[in-house]
Amino acid sequence: MQTTQLIAKLLAAGVLSVAILPLSPFLAQAKDESRLAWLFEAQCVSESPGRWRREVEDVSVGREVYRSVMFLGPGSQFASLACRIRQSEDTETSKKKNFQSLKLEFGMRDRHSASPANQVIVYLDGEQASVNTVSSGERVVLALDVSNISNIAIETICSSKIQYCDRVYFFDASLSADVVVPTEETPKEESKKLDNLPPREEITETESPETESPETESPETESPETESPETNTMPSETDIKQPATLPSKIETLPSIN
Repeated sequence: MQTTQLIAKLLAAGVLSVAILPLSPFLAQAKDESRLAWLFEAQCVSESPGRWRREVEDVSVGREVYRSVMFLGPGSQFASLACRIRQSEDTETSKKKNFQSLKLEFGMRDRHSASPANQVIVYLDGEQASVNTVSSGERVVLALDVSNISNIAIETICSSKIQYCDRVYFFDASLSADVVVPTEETPKEESKKLDNLPPREEITETESPETESPETESPETESPETESPETNTMPSETDIKQPATLPSKIETLPSIN
């Protein structure tokens, strides 16, 4: 009798544990090998008019389904979350926490298309590291280097002071062992491609003879030729004026005597 009661208790405990498992955000998602911890597992503080919450929820962003692990709701103002991932005093635990990067993936739901946009700002040790504007149906993926960072802060600011902004859902907010490749390398590669282009001086040299060759200057040289016939007509006008014959007629008049 006692054995049957014991078995019944064990079965009830097993069913209860299975029912509780989906409620945990850490067990609901598959474990990422590179993920060492969630950001909100660290020592976190929120001091803002908005709110944040760890909550597992499936949302539609860009007509695709994503599983959210937390959200920041700014309302009509802002919401912030500041977390300390390393203790500067405790060097032993800092060495164990081999955090190399912060992986963030966030967006806004498709459902609230009329919601104003949110500005998401990430601070590393008090310095602004990333700024992104997110609207309904948009998603952003970030990876920031936190190998020498102790404090991380995330702030969402509503772009409107009158209307209510929808929540920003985070599908990833993990501290990873993956090393972040600097994003400054991509502009350098583009600059190398630009170096292969011909210099501007060569282009101007090919254009310069084209500017000297136009025939618009030749009519300017012909313009004096058109004036020459006008000068030839001037003598003909002088020929018409012949006052020299008048004194000869006066001399032929008879005398009064």
